[in-house]
Amino acid sequence: MGPLIATNVVIPSSTLNGLDVAATRYSPQGPFVANRTQISLLFTHGVSFHKELWLPTIEHIFDLQKHSLGELKFVIVEAWTVDLPNHGQSAIINHSRLVARPDGISAYESARAVEDFLAAHHVGAEKLVAIGHSAGACVLPLSTIGRTNDTLPYSSMILVEPPMMTQEVLDSVMRDGKAWKSLIGMAKSRKDTWPSREAARAWMSMHIPWKAWESRCVDLFVQYGLRDLSAAGSPSESSEGVTLCCSRVQEVAGYAYVQDGVDSLNRLKFLCSYIPVHCVFGESADVVHKSTQVAIVDPKQGRTFKSVARVPRAGHLVIQENPRGLAEAIWAALQMDYAQEGPTSRL
Repeated sequence: MGPLIATNVVIPSSTLNGLDVAATRYSPQGPFVANRTQISLLFTHGVSFHKELWLPTIEHIFDLQKHSLGELKFVIVEAWTVDLPNHGQSAIINHSRLVARPDGISAYESARAVEDFLAAHHVGAEKLVAIGHSAGACVLPLSTIGRTNDTLPYSSMILVEPPMMTQEVLDSVMRDGKAWKSLIGMAKSRKDTWPSREAARAWMSMHIPWKAWESRCVDLFVQYGLRDLSAAGSPSESSEGVTLCCSRVQEVAGYAYVQDGVDSLNRLKFLCSYIPVHCVFGESADVVHKSTQVAIVDPKQGRTFKSVARVPRAGHLVIQENPRGLAEAIWAALQMDYAQEGPTSRL
């Protein structure tokens, strides 16, 4: 498959003093096959990451499509990735506004940014599949709040390693406090400056979590997950070096909105009744505990998922550890939902 065509856009916030959102559209070269259901994909990322980390997975998905075109009744025409407001390119664009907001960004506000993207009418296909990883998986259900079943923007949803919790699990976690304090402690002490991108790359290759990632994903993080210190509000414009696009202040503050994960899980009771919702976990339950995973997909809780899959040789950071395996899981979900569909007419 030839290289994908990448087009970058910035969507202004729809609210006063709101935050803009950067997005990238990836599309294959060449004409599309006619008389097939056209599908767009929309990807959201997790805390402290950025939209470009989805690129290896997206490339594998388009490669799977290329080798299956003769038998398909659908065609993916584009894949959109969105930087949440305090991450990646969005964080650079919103820097001065984020400095004035040390309380961070809730999943609800990130969901509003996704809604702003949808309202900008950039999506070109008749079907839109929402795919979110980690905190990005919590954002997607919240982006449907206030919509009825006949106004949902998504035709299906794929949640990858969603860190959602039932109210009972959250209450237990907060009473114990150990896991919560450990998470905050790691975020507060995270190394966040390096003298250069080359130095950052060398350091990351020897430290968790980066050393467990596929090499290309580390390269993408160094390129897009870091920004120059002089562009990050450094006191000296001559400051050299790089720092994280998602600052430690923003990451730590974001973990305060734990109720958002419960609300997102509760919203799935509604969504699972009207659209196919799939769940994908890494083989290793290294972040989202196995019992929590079971609770997330428990049909007795009123959530009936279309499928639940596990990606081998990966844990919570599956998009960085095994993007090909994740692409295969996403492709299988798309086949379940759209393999039998033909094109629909537009009135």
